[in-house]
Amino acid sequence: MQPFTAVKNDIKEQFPSLDYKIWLNDIGFVSYQKQVLALSTSSSFKKDKIEKIYLKSLFQIAKAHFNDLRSIEIKHLEDQENEQAAPAIVPKKSNFNPLKEEPTTKTSRLNIIGENNFRNYLVYEENQLAFDFSKKVIDKMGYINPLLIFGKVGVGKTHLIQAVYHEIRKKFPFYALKYVNPNDFVSEYTNALKHKQDRNFRINYRSLDVLFIDDIQFFMGKEKSAQEFFDIFNAIFTYKKQMVFCSDREPEKLDKIDERLKSRLSSSVILELKEPSLESRKKLIFFFNQLYNTKLSLEVIDFLSHNLESDVRKIKGGLKSLKLFQEMYHKTIDVDFCLNHLKHLIKSKEEKRSSIPKILKELAKVTNTSLEAIKSSKPNKQMILIRQIAMFLIKRHTENPLKEIGRELGGKSPAAVLYSINHIKKNKDHNLNINNIISKTVGGL
Repeated sequence: MQPFTAVKNDIKEQFPSLDYKIWLNDIGFVSYQKQVLALSTSSSFKKDKIEKIYLKSLFQIAKAHFNDLRSIEIKHLEDQENEQAAPAIVPKKSNFNPLKEEPTTKTSRLNIIGENNFRNYLVYEENQLAFDFSKKVIDKMGYINPLLIFGKVGVGKTHLIQAVYHEIRKKFPFYALKYVNPNDFVSEYTNALKHKQDRNFRINYRSLDVLFIDDIQFFMGKEKSAQEFFDIFNAIFTYKKQMVFCSDREPEKLDKIDERLKSRLSSSVILELKEPSLESRKKLIFFFNQLYNTKLSLEVIDFLSHNLESDVRKIKGGLKSLKLFQEMYHKTIDVDFCLNHLKHLIKSKEEKRSSIPKILKELAKVTNTSLEAIKSSKPNKQMILIRQIAMFLIKRHTENPLKEIGRELGGKSPAAVLYSINHIKKNKDHNLNINNIISKTVGGL
């Protein structure tokens, strides 16, 4: 019994206080026989919770005090009463054997991919802020809460939040984590209602330390489940437990969803993951080239960075495919090889980006002006408008950053370039002159 006292003290010290108070404070010692530690708890409900969430962690704690420990079994008080009243009946019990069992943290049916960790996550300009906030979540749990990352398909949202999941699991092995998408949540909730287990469902969610929701936009149109999630959201938020979500759009664009939930999501820390620019795509291709040891030439890397779509998943898939082709054909990968074997990933001719010289040349032709006049900084009213159109077209049809665009057009600052782009955006649809210039210039590219 004496080693168990030390075990109980360690349980109280190592688990979050709320978890200990709700689930683990009444754990008792039953027996230690044949290298099996039997523990008790006060109800079958608590027993089920401990089996699902805490059993492996309890084994790790107990192992430090029972050196030859092989497994742990959990009983509730009814088990013990049954044993005393009818010793011939084998009581219902749970047995944890580390040689046979996998970790007990529930992650639903979604696949938590081991490769989606921070080691395999390349940080570049478009994802830097989301990366920094994700790291901050781990360092100071519950402070940035909830964190919502949104962006188009393929920009790395799932990779990033799964990296957070892996890091928290490693840093806080006793924490209860759950990773679901709305469809799994709805299925779980519906099943709980069907079997009159909705109270247990709510308790399970509200006792989590960290909740991850992937593709939260799928709550749209599921009013009843979204309302239930709103209540769970509030409970987790009140207890200052961490939530991390991702979506393909910002909260205000989540149609057909509970307005209270939308409001709650809108008040969270919202960060956009944008598509990687040309420079970032080149970094990604260098990164995956090194990761998969494809040994691509600089010419091929440059070609792929200009011609692969701005989709991190497709870039990664393309480099994996090249690695397999390389192993199969035992030959150096060149540009022609990429064109033949990555047709499904290479941008079509219509989608390929233009260049600054080509755009300026065509614009000069359409407006009957000279390249020198467009590229100068002289404050001529007509030329100011043409330069603004030039900035708008270059931003839309090339990958050049604002700084580079400004340098090409009279040494304008990035702020001045952005102002010009927005000015044309606002006026092009109702200004016939601007619309004509843009249409004719684009038509000649």
